[in-house]
Amino acid sequence: MTDRPDFDYIVFEDRNKEYGAFHLRKYYKNSVLTGFIVAALVFTSALSAPLIYTRYLGSKPVQDEDKVIVVDMLAIEDPFVPPPPEEEIKQPEKPVETATVKNLELEVKPDAEVRNEEVPPTDEELTDKQSGAETKEGSDIVQVAPDPVPEPKPEPPKIETWAPEMPEFPGGPSQLLKFFSNYLEYTERAEAEGIQGTIRVSFVVNIDGTITDVKIVKGLGYGLDEQVLKAFKRMPKWKPARKGGKAVPLRMVSPVVFTLEDN
Repeated sequence: MTDRPDFDYIVFEDRNKEYGAFHLRKYYKNSVLTGFIVAALVFTSALSAPLIYTRYLGSKPVQDEDKVIVVDMLAIEDPFVPPPPEEEIKQPEKPVETATVKNLELEVKPDAEVRNEEVPPTDEELTDKQSGAETKEGSDIVQVAPDPVPEPKPEPPKIETWAPEMPEFPGGPSQLLKFFSNYLEYTERAEAEGIQGTIRVSFVVNIDGTITDVKIVKGLGYGLDEQVLKAFKRMPKWKPARKGGKAVPLRMVSPVVFTLEDN
């Protein structure tokens, strides 16, 4: 059995084999295998070099010793905790000495030994003094009146928003409309601009019927809001609201309508 001819010899048969292409094709496989082996060795060396150096050639890292910091929590001042109030050092009060009059004990003696100056105190002498073992002057007693204790202020009654018996203008709604017609006027600016609409007013009817805390909830401007506030200041007392059988303050919201009549 004869050897099969090489493929390169078949291709370059009757051709110039000294040409470079024949040489490249002949040694191509060997060159590729050699290059692959060299590249694999270089790649493997590059990966293992740091590990080999660290394990066998490099110096071991020195670990820092753990440092312990001792903090005295009692010595730290909390800026948010106010210092305790300083106790006021009170001077010792000087005891008040009461004036006394020497009181004589009853003792039986011969007449020759009795001295006239040793007589018991009379009732007049004991009016502002006390009986004691000896007679001495007392110190003045100054009575200081205690500070009056302020009486607690009663809490203001709760302002309701509804009650079984609601507040009422004297004479009813018809009189309220009459009141507004007498005290409300269109301003020249509002009339010139043809302003119409509703102003909503919030106010409180107190237990005595007076009107307070008047506020414009929704206004129209052009001086009409001020007209409404002036009218509420001139209102008479209302019939107060009643809840649970007694008068209570109540907040109301009332509409005030401005309309222009057609000419």
